[in-house]
Amino acid sequence: MITVHQKIKGEYRAILLTADERVISDSGWQPNLITNQGLINMFEADWAFRLNVGTNGTVPQYTNTSLGGYLAYEQINHLGTTAPVAPNYEFSTTVKVRYAAGVATGTLAECGFNKPSSPTNTKLSTRALLSPPITKAANQTLDIYYRFTRWPDIVDRIGVVNIDGVDYNYIVRGANLAEYGQPGTFSFLNAFGGMGVANSSGNTLHSGEIGTIESAPNSPLPSPWMSSHALTANGSGYAEFLLKWDLDSANGNIRSIALREAGNGVSSGRGWQIRLGKVSDDTRLVKDNTKELHLEFRTTWARI
Repeated sequence: MITVHQKIKGEYRAILLTADERVISDSGWQPNLITNQGLINMFEADWAFRLNVGTNGTVPQYTNTSLGGYLAYEQINHLGTTAPVAPNYEFSTTVKVRYAAGVATGTLAECGFNKPSSPTNTKLSTRALLSPPITKAANQTLDIYYRFTRWPDIVDRIGVVNIDGVDYNYIVRGANLAEYGQPGTFSFLNAFGGMGVANSSGNTLHSGEIGTIESAPNSPLPSPWMSSHALTANGSGYAEFLLKWDLDSANGNIRSIALREAGNGVSSGRGWQIRLGKVSDDTRLVKDNTKELHLEFRTTWARI
């Protein structure tokens, strides 16, 4: 099992507006609690699909899975993703939810996201008290912005993995961490995407060495077929994957592996690279058309 790590953070901003769009109040960016359920939900895409608001001002706990005094919900509107920047290569996606005139009126004290597959106001991924509470009149509009940030692991991780009875040293390093996709669009890099490995595109084997954290391995081997599926989905802050290359894929002397993270629509984009070297003499892993290659891979994520 080869493991990589990520850190995550959520923030919200609530702006109350008059009917003619003048600002009445602005909370500024405030920290948001990511629930234990959220650490499970984040395995899947669209874990933050709709934002609920409620009237109960009780301080939320990690174990809370619904709002007290639930009032209403609206679906999110994607605003875009920031480009990763050295030295930490974090990236943030911001969404906006608008409660129009006549919707969610009264004193609002809290908000929280849930998934589209969940019934309204259950299994919330995030919780936040609106500070201070917001009293929304029937002719007023409330905009709540949510910013979710992911920090990749920028430190090499080393270990030993056994493949077909042979021990190999490995180095796991970020790959293409400056990758952004198309500026101004949401369809590529997405902090709200699932935290795991992409299904197939971009997961390749190479005969060449791994690169820097802004690049990827070189000398790709022919890899026409690869599959990925979750061994353990919906773990609390982790997911495990089984990656398989079939008999006719990537035959040759394998030095490195490139994996694309979920939530990035660029096939050669941001993810991880792994260097393999036999413990005894640092030689490459040899694969031919008599063997498949199976690799177990774990991604973990934790709150900042």
